[in-house]
Amino acid sequence: MPTTPQTVTQTVSGEKQVIVNEDGSITIIKDGSVAGPQGTRSGTVTHDVNVTPTEDGKTWTRDTTASNDRGGSLNSSTTGSATKTGEGTGTWNSTTDGTVTSANGNSVDYNTTRNGSWEKVDENTRNFTRDAETVRSDGVSSNRSTTGSSTRTDDGRTWESTTTGSNSKGGSWTGETDGSITRNGDGTATLDVDRTVTTKTGDTITIEKDGTVTKDAEGKGHSYEGTRTVTKTDVDGDGKIGERPEKPVRDDDRVESASRKASTTATESNNEAASQRKARMEEAQQKRQEKRTTAQEGREGKREGAQEKRGSAQENRKEQRNNTQSKRKARQ
Repeated sequence: MPTTPQTVTQTVSGEKQVIVNEDGSITIIKDGSVAGPQGTRSGTVTHDVNVTPTEDGKTWTRDTTASNDRGGSLNSSTTGSATKTGEGTGTWNSTTDGTVTSANGNSVDYNTTRNGSWEKVDENTRNFTRDAETVRSDGVSSNRSTTGSSTRTDDGRTWESTTTGSNSKGGSWTGETDGSITRNGDGTATLDVDRTVTTKTGDTITIEKDGTVTKDAEGKGHSYEGTRTVTKTDVDGDGKIGERPEKPVRDDDRVESASRKASTTATESNNEAASQRKARMEEAQQKRQEKRTTAQEGREGKREGAQEKRGSAQENRKEQRNNTQSKRKARQ
């Protein structure tokens, strides 16, 4: 077993096209390849999106298909809506149902619910929140919560966010993201995103994404070409580089990775989930008991204080009576 930090680096190269069709629908096509220690693999993701404006926001649908060169695939359908709730504020939510199939034919279904909000801080800055929960047919579930801010600049936009996540297996992680997109003045823009994920065990995953966005000739869509470098470091030297807990399934996640995670049986997951629920109940019961004990001690302290106060008042009244009697005797 390694005793010093170990590092593995993957480089993801790809292209993305955003096409606005004549009927107003949008087609997004992503082609990419991943080069790492185990060789190179490639895949394609296609999104078909329809957006419908409403009086106070919009609704949308998105159908996704994905496949890789090893025979894995993904199919999903998403519905969502966004609503303006005030001047510069709003909320949104979406639901995704999908199926991930591995190269050997094993499938797992999943459901992901997402919701979020945005709030305008000033003319250039707004804060945002995002929450997601995924439940899979094999019993695995996960949650993720993000808070961040986005700022408009003279030539583009910058943003930063913090994400925390956990799953039913007891894993947890925290991610910090900083990004920017800068217009170059020639119809292109430069994208730069840096993200660091720290797992519960202390291992780290750094993701550096760099690329160029180019508008099409009619200005209705755009394309993206760039690279993403993923570096996984086994900080604690336990031989499990970048040991990362189960993450929510997203449409653009690598379908093969998602399929491998589906190998855990529902029985094991359900037993662990039950143990976690029992632990949470015991912890909550302990907290309630501590709260009751604290309250009882507070009440007893108040009673003792009141008794001391009454005793002190009685002593004062007794002393006042003695003083009055002494004065009367002196006058006589």
